[in-house]
Amino acid sequence: MTTLRLLKTSFTAGEVAPPLLGRSDLAAYENGAARLRNVFIHPTGGVTRRAGLRHVGRARRMLERYAAPAAMTAPNGGTAAHANDDDPSTKLTTGALNATDNFVVVRYDLGSAQAVLFADALELSVAAGSASAEFRIQHSSDDANWTDFGRPLAVDTVPASARRAAADGQPVARRYWRIVRIGTTSLGAASLGGFHLWREGAAASAGRLVSFAFNTEQTYLLCFTDRNIAVFAGDAAVADLPSPYAAAALPAPGAAYGAGRAGQFAWAQSADTLLLAHAEVPPLRVLRRLVTQGGVPVEDWITAPWRFVEEETKETNGTLIGKARRQPYHKFADPDVTLAPSGTTRDTSVTITASAPAFAAEDVGQRFRIAQREIEITAVASPLSATALAKETLKSTTATKDWEEPAFSPRRGWPVSCGFHQDRLVIGGTRDLPNRLWLSKSADLFSFDLGEGKDDEAIEFAILSDQVNAIRAVFSGRHLQVFTSGAEFMVSGDPLTPASVQLKRQTRVGSPTGGYVPPRDVDGATLFVARSGRELREFLFADVEQAYQSNDLALLARHVMTGAIDQDYDAQRRLFHLVMRDGSLATVTVYRAEQVTAWSVQHTDGAFRAVAAVDDDVYALVERAGSLFIERFDEALATDAALTGAVADAAPPESAWTGLGHLEGRAVAVVADGTPLPPHTVAAGAVTLDPPARAVEIGLPFEMEVAPLPPAALQPRLSNQGIPVRLVSANFRLLATRALRVDTGRGAGDIPFKRFGADGVLDTAPLPFTGDVTVRALGWRRGGTDPLWRVAQDAPLPCTILSVSTLIKAGDASGAGA
Repeated sequence: MTTLRLLKTSFTAGEVAPPLLGRSDLAAYENGAARLRNVFIHPTGGVTRRAGLRHVGRARRMLERYAAPAAMTAPNGGTAAHANDDDPSTKLTTGALNATDNFVVVRYDLGSAQAVLFADALELSVAAGSASAEFRIQHSSDDANWTDFGRPLAVDTVPASARRAAADGQPVARRYWRIVRIGTTSLGAASLGGFHLWREGAAASAGRLVSFAFNTEQTYLLCFTDRNIAVFAGDAAVADLPSPYAAAALPAPGAAYGAGRAGQFAWAQSADTLLLAHAEVPPLRVLRRLVTQGGVPVEDWITAPWRFVEEETKETNGTLIGKARRQPYHKFADPDVTLAPSGTTRDTSVTITASAPAFAAEDVGQRFRIAQREIEITAVASPLSATALAKETLKSTTATKDWEEPAFSPRRGWPVSCGFHQDRLVIGGTRDLPNRLWLSKSADLFSFDLGEGKDDEAIEFAILSDQVNAIRAVFSGRHLQVFTSGAEFMVSGDPLTPASVQLKRQTRVGSPTGGYVPPRDVDGATLFVARSGRELREFLFADVEQAYQSNDLALLARHVMTGAIDQDYDAQRRLFHLVMRDGSLATVTVYRAEQVTAWSVQHTDGAFRAVAAVDDDVYALVERAGSLFIERFDEALATDAALTGAVADAAPPESAWTGLGHLEGRAVAVVADGTPLPPHTVAAGAVTLDPPARAVEIGLPFEMEVAPLPPAALQPRLSNQGIPVRLVSANFRLLATRALRVDTGRGAGDIPFKRFGADGVLDTAPLPFTGDVTVRALGWRRGGTDPLWRVAQDAPLPCTILSVSTLIKAGDASGAGA
């Protein structure tokens, strides 16, 4: 019989997959564990009960639009129906506002009072000047007395979309609605792409979270749900924005997750602008700006389509020939197809004749280019003939093969991904050009004029190789990194110029094709999810080979990667979070300098659906009881969906604690004045405590679990398989711990931390304990894969295990000693 003292000082290999139970020769076996659930692993080796989740708010449900008002009028000019036709390109254009006060742009009669949560003014602009507070959305019950719905609309010559929401999220029931200008500023005509009224339905929406960092002091969380973008500053909702993304473009809750469809849109941010891209939706900008209303500056959030630079162009002799739009172009038709214009004069209507089918109804409003001169399609008579406005003087009326159409359009699809690199906007792939890259002019993000190939001019090229490489993401790292469906590439050039740019394939892993999982930088390496969703790859430049490698960080924890659909990195705590399709949240403690890659798994009473790191905070979108909720990891909490409360110093303790409507009917954990109480059930949004308390935390419990791997070889040069083993005792070194529940083979038991004469009276909360606790054990077992001890507790109190020392007796190979 052998007596051994085994010391486990580190969990930095994390939870390892069951197939490694037979590989005790690996270093990961010594530092790994069989189960690490609802814990975070320290880079230094210990494990701690994970932070709780603070309730921030409920995400918006599916929206329903009032699409057929009983009557629509535009009393000051324009076609009222254009405000409600779902086509922003058909505008309601009024007569001149001039100095006319109480100028109605459009008015709806809903036929009866209808509850409205949101009202949208889409692509609203004026012909001249600007007005920060004159345009209003208003409602009325009698068509005579009008009330403002939210703040005024700030309007200028650039079309932008804004949403106004009912105060406190309580819908307003009114029959009459309008957009009106109240003021006397001379602004010319007003143009409106749409006026939409919305109510919230009963069904839960899909959702996605995106971080928006305006500067180091002002950071925001954007929550995308069906047709809505909710903006949060800290835990407070500050704005709602109209969104073109229906729930089908977002990760869907519930059973729909089985299809594996993640959010289809990609994003990139620069300064005050967030760019959004989706293959089936025109690309969008989300902007935060300051406007003066009521004499004070206020935050104003708007959305607007991408606007490519338009500039006057000249002949080589200096003659002005018109205005060109500096957007990417491409010839999709057969190279031999020709176009012939009927005239050449700029700003005149011409007929364009094609030698083979080249036009479609979706081309109306789009710019074509004939021999490098632009026209704008105004009508399509047939696939062979269209009418256009010559935006530049055309070179001739001769049929030519030298023509192109927009690379991005309703007919050909829109950008799939975008990013910023070396002061250029990078666009990666479209629906119909999935393997093409465009880089804007240097320091001119919305100009894609290729020009003469000068160093600062735009760059365009395709990724051509022996396999399909549909671009899924572009990322600015040491080089411009391009992640495609079948491989990873680097675009080099220092600086990137049309003459210096080089494209080289690096690895053949591939990225997910069913949705966008954003690559993230961690200590100079780019972490991305492989095409299967079952691998987390580290895209890292190797100086020796002068090439990138893609190591699999999930190789030893494959069971944890069940299909990643979202990810983000908490740099402060060095925690990399991945949302899985099954609703779990995998967390990797990453510390590259110390070669730490430690996996653990987080579960909650519900399902994780999205994650985003905003400055030092990490937010999660969590599905609970058929609804989506926004919650934030909070190290001061030990429960989920939690709220805290406290009474003033001079006030008596409280019995009734309210504000718990999001937990209605649920059994909740309560920590009152630092002491856990038995479960309470929320009724009418409240719980009643007896005795009363001065400070409480109320939320949903979760269980932490720590279980080691079976002990490795217990005798020199001999296997421990089949050898009788007895755990004599386990000593836990703890840090600031207030609860510990351990099972050493005879059932789980709580470890008492309360000491007579040390912690005050017995009904006060135990103080955090730092030190060693020893737990005795009984009974032999014959090897096997079961752990010798297990920590499993749902007490909502902190617990940190720094190391575990175990005293073990082992019999010989014949079974003696058992």
